[in-house]
Amino acid sequence: MYCINHTSIRPYLCSVSVFFLFILTSMQGLAKSEYTEIHYPNSQSQYDIRVKYPLELLALALSKSSTPYKLIKSDEATTQSRALKLLHDEGGLDVVWTMTNLEREKDFLPVRIPILKGLIGWRVLIIKEQNQPLFDNINNLKQLKKLVAGQGLDWPDTDILKSNGLVVQTSTNYDRLFEMLQKGRFEYFPRSITEVWLELSQRPEQQLAAEKKLLLYYPTAMYYFVKKDNNKLANDIQQGLEGAIEDGSFDTLFYTYNQVLIDKSTLSERTIITLTNPQLSKDTPLDNTALWFSLPREQIPDTPLNQGLGYLH
Repeated sequence: MYCINHTSIRPYLCSVSVFFLFILTSMQGLAKSEYTEIHYPNSQSQYDIRVKYPLELLALALSKSSTPYKLIKSDEATTQSRALKLLHDEGGLDVVWTMTNLEREKDFLPVRIPILKGLIGWRVLIIKEQNQPLFDNINNLKQLKKLVAGQGLDWPDTDILKSNGLVVQTSTNYDRLFEMLQKGRFEYFPRSITEVWLELSQRPEQQLAAEKKLLLYYPTAMYYFVKKDNNKLANDIQQGLEGAIEDGSFDTLFYTYNQVLIDKSTLSERTIITLTNPQLSKDTPLDNTALWFSLPREQIPDTPLNQGLGYLH
């Protein structure tokens, strides 16, 4: 089992895979004709262990189905766009988890339960360690527009940042973005609070750091997506997730992986810069508060910029 080298995070991630390993091990004893194979995408980077939580949650959801499933990793490492192409045109994948947008919901069948409770849109900025003074006097979106952000070329976040007037430098390569930041090609790399601490702990040699005072927020969701005509798999995932929400195992898994990351992000101490998301579908279940992480009202920093944040209740 792989555990990242960070003392404050390791105990959480080293203890969460027992259930997942049990599922995979138990399925190995079934004859091939007795289970349905579900192929999922391989990570595009050797450092990228973000697959662990959504894969374990998927295993949890499918374990509640009467259909026996076996999860199989694809042979090739894939970018987001490549994974979606394999899901759509070429076959080879049965499920992909990724951030939603209008195009993806048109091309694929989304399971509209946000598997990260919306935390994919809560963004801390990764910066060069010595560049914190550049951000110390930034308090609003207008001021942030003077700096350049980095993002993946095929990520929905790129369109969100640009639609809000932010300047964005892109790359098709995930690892390359950290190198570009280090070399000064852009000043900040917005990352979900579920990602930033893992990514920094994996790259100590690059002298990168989490910016100390700002938080970008935009409403969005990471969903499981399946082929447009695969209603059976979509329904099984949907019902499995709903069952996990009802019996509490969803929240147990979510907070086991993410509570330490939420705590490290010191959300109540940050100035929140809210962005609009024109790519968010009207079918997004924003009214179902049980599906979303929220910051209690008393923890919202009392600044003019943060007033009226109704989604943080």
